[in-house]
Amino acid sequence: MKIKPIHIIIMCFCAIHFVMAQNPTEDLKKAEANFLQNPENARNITLKILEKNLNDEQRLKALFILTNTSNLTGRLADAIKYGNEGLLLAQKEKETLTEIKLYLILGNVYQSIPLNEKTKDYLNRAEKLAITQKLPDSLRYIEGNIYYLKGM
Repeated sequence: MKIKPIHIIIMCFCAIHFVMAQNPTEDLKKAEANFLQNPENARNITLKILEKNLNDEQRLKALFILTNTSNLTGRLADAIKYGNEGLLLAQKEKETLTEIKLYLILGNVYQSIPLNEKTKDYLNRAEKLAITQKLPDSLRYIEGNIYYLKGM
């Protein structure tokens, strides 16, 4: 059988589609870039990505986005669910910055409910990690966020 140019084009499109379907990193970047402007869309994109076979780094990023978007859209039970799952993974992967951010979001969620003891616990954990890890100057705003929430 002689290979025609149309066969090559079709194989290229199939290969591109297969690679894009297997690599959720681009979709995660889109969701992360848009979660403040359109949290509902970012949440839907991320939920679809979460169904795929992800490595730990991708899964952690997806859980962080879902925690954030669930909080922004008022789905507090989902924010708690994804946040706690993300915390476990962040601790396992030693992703301290993500762990601090998740504690902050969860502290905010518990403050909204209001569960004051949980709020204090999560914000204290975030503060302790931020102090012991000595965040770089470019991330010092996170400590400010911790103290802001603790003062509310």
